[in-house]
Amino acid sequence: KSWLIAQSWLETADKPLLAIFTGDDGSNGLSPTGVREALIEKLIEQTGQTTTPARVAGWQRRFDRWSGATAVGCRIGVVFDGLNQRPEMDWARTVDAMAELLRTIGGRLVVTCRTAFFNANVRRRVCSLTTLVEVPEWTDAERDAILSGRAIDAGGLHPEAARSLKNPRLLGIALELLDRAQIGELTELSVS
Repeated sequence: KSWLIAQSWLETADKPLLAIFTGDDGSNGLSPTGVREALIEKLIEQTGQTTTPARVAGWQRRFDRWSGATAVGCRIGVVFDGLNQRPEMDWARTVDAMAELLRTIGGRLVVTCRTAFFNANVRRRVCSLTTLVEVPEWTDAERDAILSGRAIDAGGLHPEAARSLKNPRLLGIALELLDRAQIGELTELSVS
């Protein structure tokens, strides 16, 4: 899901600013009442700068200008990636607060998390207009094509490992960390 967002952004002709919050950012001041401050802090951090009163004031002024002008397209995208990593957070209220801020300054919010977590903890409580995009596992043919591109014969995989490698995250991790021989020797693979 995370790579899908990055790939979509890269393929966009007029790229907006993009701020990415991971689930771990929930412990660093991201809350329903502090989304504006958290977004400014994230933008400063992602540009490799240190937070100073002047930089914060500059972003405040920019947000104020943006809120008074009609946006053509999307000025800024914000990603909350992996909500399920911090299940104790009040994500529904934080999503609503960030979505409202972005609506006023010409931005969009994208949220990623496991479907079961979203449905159980966020979906019913969020008030913002949402569009759900489910990212399915790879089909056998897609997985096999990816493995073939790395000179790995999917037909030689243990059935349980082959099934697990349909999960995009697990396949990506396996390809990143293991060589061809190790992938071919797997008998099982799980998220843990």
